[in-house]
Amino acid sequence: MEPRTFMSFVGRVAELRHLVDRLERAAAGGGGMVLLSGEPGIGKTALAEHVAGRARSFGFAVAWSACWETAAVPALWPWTQLLGQLAGPGREPPELASEAADADTGRVEQFERVTDWLRHAAPAPALLVIDDLHWADAGTLALLGHVAAVAPSLRLLVVGTARPVETSAAPAFADASGQLRRWGDAVELHGLSPGRSPTWSRRQRAGTPRPPPPEACTT
Repeated sequence: MEPRTFMSFVGRVAELRHLVDRLERAAAGGGGMVLLSGEPGIGKTALAEHVAGRARSFGFAVAWSACWETAAVPALWPWTQLLGQLAGPGREPPELASEAADADTGRVEQFERVTDWLRHAAPAPALLVIDDLHWADAGTLALLGHVAAVAPSLRLLVVGTARPVETSAAPAFADASGQLRRWGDAVELHGLSPGRSPTWSRRQRAGTPRPPPPEACTT
């Protein structure tokens, strides 16, 4: 890996150092999960995008997905996006059936197929980013927990971003938030003092577009 420098992303040196440390551990076979949390506009997505760029420079395969505040999004949609981005010749990921996400037996079997694929067929090392986890459905969060449980033995880092929301607005995330913090490292972002806002150009941010919701996709 290239020499580690942290001042290129002003104002989040400690957080960036932690994330780069986790990338290095994942590259060596000790993966895991990091949850970036904080108020809207605090810089969670910008930090995740910066880490994604670092990961690419380290030789990671990077996949990015997002959760949406709409009932039109099928269960497990973020994972469908992630696995599709990691696919390639000879490494087709398992299909995810949204109806199995709410049935215990089908859920376990489906999740095992995903972790087996990540272990044996997916490119490695890999970084998976799920933005706006507070809008995730219960199936997406359950699969995240399943993957986080095996990630320490994989060359895989999962990074999620989330902000505080009312329980009534995001019941699935509210139910899972405690477990999310046990599954991985919880990094809470706080406001920056004047003059310490993160340096992040529009050109750089344009490099990781937010995936469209499924109703906007055409085949």
